[in-house]
Amino acid sequence: MNSDTTQVSALVTIIVPVFNDEETIAAALDSAVDQTLTQIEIIVVDDASSDKTPEIVASYMKRDPRIRLIRHPENMSAFQARRAGIFAANAPYVLFLDGDDELDRNAAARSAATAEAHEADIVQFGIQIFYPNGKSGDAWEQRSQPKHTELLGDDILPALFPPNGRAAGQLWKYLFRTEVLRSAYDLTPRGARFYRANDLPIAFLAALVARRYRSIPDKLYRYFWRRGASTLEATAQEAIAFQVSAIDAFRATDDAVREAAYRHTNPEALLASHAAATLSIAGIAMRWALGTSDHHLFDLAVGEIRDRVGSIDMIRAAVRHQPAVLERLAEATEPPRLGEREVKSVLITTANLTTGGVSMVVLAQAAFLAQHGHKVSIAVRRSGNDSTLLPEDTPFYEVINGDLADRLDTWADICRREQVDVVIDHRILYSTDWHAYALMAAALGIPTIGWIHNFAGRPTYDLNDMHGYLKRSLPSLAHVVALSPLDVAFWKLRGISHVSYLPNPPSPMILNQGADVPRRHAPGDRLELVWIGRLEQHTKQVRELIAIASELRTLEVEFRLRVIGPDQPGYSAARLNAAAEKAGLASYLEAVGALRGSELVAALDGADAFVGTSVIEGYQLTIIEAQSRGLPVFMYEMPWLVPVQDNQGVVSVPQGDALGLARQMAAILRDPERYNQLSSASLAAARRLLDVDYAALYVKLVNGALDTAYSPEPSLQDASQLLDLTIFFAERHSGIREKLHKAERTGRAALERVEKMERKEAYLRRQLSRIEKLERKEAYLRQQLSIARRNADRGDTKGSATTLSAPDVTGLDVAGVRDTPAPARSELLKRGPIAKLLMRARRNLGAALRLRARRTRVVGGTIRDSRLILDIRAPHGHEVVGAELRRHLADGTIELPLEVSRKGPGLYSASHDVTEGGKRRWRVAARVRSKGREKTLELPIETRASSSGDAHMNIRFNDGETVQFFRSSGRASKSARV
Repeated sequence: MNSDTTQVSALVTIIVPVFNDEETIAAALDSAVDQTLTQIEIIVVDDASSDKTPEIVASYMKRDPRIRLIRHPENMSAFQARRAGIFAANAPYVLFLDGDDELDRNAAARSAATAEAHEADIVQFGIQIFYPNGKSGDAWEQRSQPKHTELLGDDILPALFPPNGRAAGQLWKYLFRTEVLRSAYDLTPRGARFYRANDLPIAFLAALVARRYRSIPDKLYRYFWRRGASTLEATAQEAIAFQVSAIDAFRATDDAVREAAYRHTNPEALLASHAAATLSIAGIAMRWALGTSDHHLFDLAVGEIRDRVGSIDMIRAAVRHQPAVLERLAEATEPPRLGEREVKSVLITTANLTTGGVSMVVLAQAAFLAQHGHKVSIAVRRSGNDSTLLPEDTPFYEVINGDLADRLDTWADICRREQVDVVIDHRILYSTDWHAYALMAAALGIPTIGWIHNFAGRPTYDLNDMHGYLKRSLPSLAHVVALSPLDVAFWKLRGISHVSYLPNPPSPMILNQGADVPRRHAPGDRLELVWIGRLEQHTKQVRELIAIASELRTLEVEFRLRVIGPDQPGYSAARLNAAAEKAGLASYLEAVGALRGSELVAALDGADAFVGTSVIEGYQLTIIEAQSRGLPVFMYEMPWLVPVQDNQGVVSVPQGDALGLARQMAAILRDPERYNQLSSASLAAARRLLDVDYAALYVKLVNGALDTAYSPEPSLQDASQLLDLTIFFAERHSGIREKLHKAERTGRAALERVEKMERKEAYLRRQLSRIEKLERKEAYLRQQLSIARRNADRGDTKGSATTLSAPDVTGLDVAGVRDTPAPARSELLKRGPIAKLLMRARRNLGAALRLRARRTRVVGGTIRDSRLILDIRAPHGHEVVGAELRRHLADGTIELPLEVSRKGPGLYSASHDVTEGGKRRWRVAARVRSKGREKTLELPIETRASSSGDAHMNIRFNDGETVQFFRSSGRASKSARV
């Protein structure tokens, strides 16, 4: 470096904080001293390295006086190292370079030129991120590129740190005005030491202080992932503290941001950006600190993070940035206990509010709790709700907008607005995000009660992994409510101790039916049967009704079976009626759709018995509704159901025993007294359920005061029965599992065939390209040979030399051809280099033509009387059975059919009326039959295919793939767009 350069004042200071970077500091300094801008100074701040880093820097200082070294006597963190460099800088602009990264040669020149040209306080540039395997260009790198060209004033910070966005505050992707950085550091505690995410607070405060921002797309910084020691994993208590300290680093900006909000033109946006960045940095801490498999370390990390940001923001940070840890938080969370405070306000939540069974339970619970003086609110998490079902003056909320993080914020607002004391969630068995709502409620100090509306074996029957999720997430609930003692045994055996069973409340139809219903009279000659439920096969087994009806007819029972219920995506009343007609049961069985209110009551009152075919239920409300009208119940057994236990009005047979169920129903026609007994027992069972004080039960539940009788301990008999049921559900779907495996194997085989065909297609395309290249070469060589002979005969050296200078015919001795006597000239041309090239081209062309001859192709075409006629040649053993013109557009394919006729062996004619004219670039497709198999192919066009036209129209073959026809008025008319 010459002395003149050293006297020029620096325009850019490159600050390099280092700590034990001996393996990489040389590459970093090489990239700094090699800058195209020579007006730089390089300040290396050594943060008390214990390796050879200072010695390496010193060796560079001897070679380049632009380098200075500042040494800390003790490790003070990169936060303080950068501070030292900034306050020692002499240049008006600063670039940062970590000791394990590199700068592009133009980094200082390009960024400083932009800053000076636009008077910018901050210039952002593109970056490259390299991984240990050498790869780059991933999604992180793409997200890290500049997104804004110019920003001014108070718009800078919300744009660089958007609300609800991910905070990315790496200082090394910006050039800063030095005074902006000094002002940012003045807003932080002077002696603070931050070892994790220590650049984020300064980047945030610099964006707050800056007044003008510009960006350039040039990638001027090379970041090497894991080359240094900045990403430690949480394997010990010290590592946990290191990762969580990132939150402390950013919280150092709190006071400055609150103060700036008073002067900011948009304080809401400023505070939202700050809150979002806080959540983002908490999410980063969670990613590393909560990634441990050690439960003790995990609990320690949760406590550390909660102490810094609070329970609410910890949940919000997890949902927004690290959703994978939510289930672990649910598993580790100790929920608020029921009974710790007086319950005045209850929030009940479900999927949506309809006339379905769960909705009826929600509405009944709301009514009972309201009768007892509780304030009740209802919240749903799906759209499509019937608000007319709501009790009067009941607050109703739809938590449906935005992503899960947005919905949780809405959820928290509802809990605060309604001053909720307890949440009852009815979505436990049918969703996998309820634990997030329970965690948010717990963060607000509100316990959540989960209500499970089906038998515990339902996930096994459904072949899903819900049981694993529930075992991990149920600990986040203050209490779990199931619907039977056997359910309680199941969950306790799974380790969930805070579980009880409670009966579902009666439906409004039962509660509003008025006076006692008299016992039904025995049926006469015909048995009137009714089935009620969703027309769904998976659990309701609606198709079993065909089997039962068939058995009843075989037993010569006169009956009519009415099937009542709404259609489902997999089945409908029309399908059931069609199946009944096909089985010859149309006069016996009829699906009538959904009935409600008085129509449903009338249907029950017009029946003699209720039929149940479900394989799994939690609390089949239709059984109670039928019994409340005095109907005996005939069903497939579900021994866990509370409504059927000790219920003498129910007759059950093993699952799938259609004949056994038919015989039981046939028996009551022959035994009127038996029918009367069943009807009386049904009424008695319904009255017992109506006599339950549901309001008192629910009040005890929300206050944590349920009797222990509702939470029995599991017995060996319970375990045996649960094991039998689990095996039954698993074996029931063994065939489905085999079908799934077969489908997977078939899918893999199909994928392999597709990949093989794609490889073959690629090979054929390469061959076709080669053929076309050889054809062009042959035509070129023929032309060159003709010109060479003509020029040689004339002795035209210039013409020969000019003509034969093409790259495909280089190295020919044209002068020798010219100087050869005429008798020998012809022999030379026959045996010379041109003749050899031509012979080789002919051989290659012959091979290519033989390959093409094995393909169906277009060999010519004409337009006669405004009708396009294409000549198609098919190889031996192939027959053209149809053809069409195709044009591929962005939104689909247009097809024009061609009439095909045979002209001779292997030759076909395909025609189409072209009076409309003006069509351009059509492909020709044909259906070709060979050996009994038929394929549709897009046909190539022979390079030498001939074309002709009539007086008004003409045809041309464009590029070996497409055909065009047009009006022949001197030139092709402007093609009409199709």
